[in-house]
Amino acid sequence: MEIDVALDGGAYRTLSPVVLSRAVLHATGPYRVPNARVLGRVLRTNTPPNGAFRGFGAPQTQFAVERHLDGAARALGLDPWTIRRVNALEAGDALPTGQILDATTSAIECLEDVERRTNFRERWKKGAAAVGTTRRGVGLSLFFHGSGFTGNGERKMKSPVTARLAEDGRIEILTANTDMGQGCAAIFPMLAADAAGLALEDIVLADVDTSDVPDSGPTVASRTTMIVGALVAKAAAQVRDDVLLHAKADRLDGDFLAVAREVRRKHGALETTVQHEPPAWQTFDEETYQGAAYPAYAWGACVAEVEVEEDTLEVRPLRVTSVCEVGKAIHPGLCVGQIEGGLLQAVGHALWEEIKTEEGRYLNDRLATYVIPTFPDAPRFDVHLLEHPWDGGPSGAKGVGELPMDGGAAAIVQAIEHATGIVANEIPATPEKLSELQQTALPARPGAVQ
Repeated sequence: MEIDVALDGGAYRTLSPVVLSRAVLHATGPYRVPNARVLGRVLRTNTPPNGAFRGFGAPQTQFAVERHLDGAARALGLDPWTIRRVNALEAGDALPTGQILDATTSAIECLEDVERRTNFRERWKKGAAAVGTTRRGVGLSLFFHGSGFTGNGERKMKSPVTARLAEDGRIEILTANTDMGQGCAAIFPMLAADAAGLALEDIVLADVDTSDVPDSGPTVASRTTMIVGALVAKAAAQVRDDVLLHAKADRLDGDFLAVAREVRRKHGALETTVQHEPPAWQTFDEETYQGAAYPAYAWGACVAEVEVEEDTLEVRPLRVTSVCEVGKAIHPGLCVGQIEGGLLQAVGHALWEEIKTEEGRYLNDRLATYVIPTFPDAPRFDVHLLEHPWDGGPSGAKGVGELPMDGGAAAIVQAIEHATGIVANEIPATPEKLSELQQTALPARPGAVQ
C-alpha cells in the first residue's frame, strides 16, 4: 500500500498533529501489509479550525482503506468477507511500524462471529432484495483502534491518581477524568471496590475539582478505563493495605468502615498517589515512527443493512450488527451502550453530517441546518462483545470509546453499493451525491436498481 493522507486543519493548528498521528498509524487498517509507505500532512486552509471527531483521524483513514479493499474485491470477483478474511491481521503479524501483535489480536474472530450472526456472505451473493419501491442491501467492515495516547504520550502524562480515607472511613478516589458519557463515574468505583475487596458503597468518587484532584489526563483516546481505571484500582488497593497495616491486621474482618474511621482518626487520610508506567516493551520512536504506538488494540467488525428508495435514492439504515473485542467489559451494559452511541454517530457520518463552507464561512452552523441522526433515524443495533483480557488493563480491559466509529460508515456505504450498484467513496452519501454517481454505476447485481 502507498497511502497519502491529507487533512484539512483549518486556519489554526489546534489538535491537528495528534489527529494526523493516529490517522497515519491506522491508515493500513487491520490488514497484513508487508510493504507500506504512508505520507501524512495537515493543510492550513481558510476555514475555521478543525479538531478531533471521535477517533482522532482513524475513522477517516479506515473508511478509505475499507473502500479500497471493496474495490479490490470487486476487481477480483471476491465477496467483501472473503477478501478481509484472507488479509486480516493475526497474532504474530507486524504492523507497518514494526510492532508485533499479541495474542489478543481478534480481527478474524470478529469477522467470523459477525458472519455467523448475520449470514452475510449468502445475503451478499443473493444481491439486493426488492421491497416495494425500495432496494435493500448489506455491507461489511472490519476495523481496529489503538488504546491510549499515541506513542510516548502515556509515558509523558503519567496520569497520577490519588486515593485517601474520607472521614467516614470510605476510600475516596481523586482523578481529573470527567464523565461525558464514557461511564467512568460508574466504572471507577467498581474497579476500586473490586481491587480493595470492599463493597461498592465503601468507595466514593471525589468531585472533579482541579484545586483538589491530580492531573490524570483527559477523558479521550480510549484510555479512561484502561489507563486511569488501572490506577484507580491500584490506588484503592494501596489505601486498603495501609489501613490493614495501621490496624495491625492481615485481612479484612468485620466492618471495614469502623476500622478505617479509627485508623483515620489516629493516622490521618493515608493519602497515596500512583502513576502510570507503560510496559517496558512498549517503546516508540516519534522521529522514525517505528515501534509500538499503542500497548493494546481493540477490534471490531460490523454488518449494516440499509434500504434505498429507488426514485429518490434516500437511504434508511435498518440494522447494524457489531461484534467488538474489548479485552474485558467491566460493565457490559455501559460498554454496549458506548458502542451503540459510536455506531449511531458513524451512521450520521455516513449519511447526513456534512459541513458546507463558502469563502471559509460555515453555511450550516447550527443543528437546524447541520443534520445529525435522532431517534427516528436510528437503525436497530445488535451489539455483541468478545473478551480477550489484556494483562495491562484493569481486569484485562482495553479501550472501547472510539472503536465503533471506525467501521460504521464503510459498512453503510458498502450496503448502498450492494443495494444499488452505485459506488460511493465519499461521505456523507447523500441522495444528491448518489444521484450524481448513478450515471457511472457498475452493472447492478440481480435485483438491484438499473
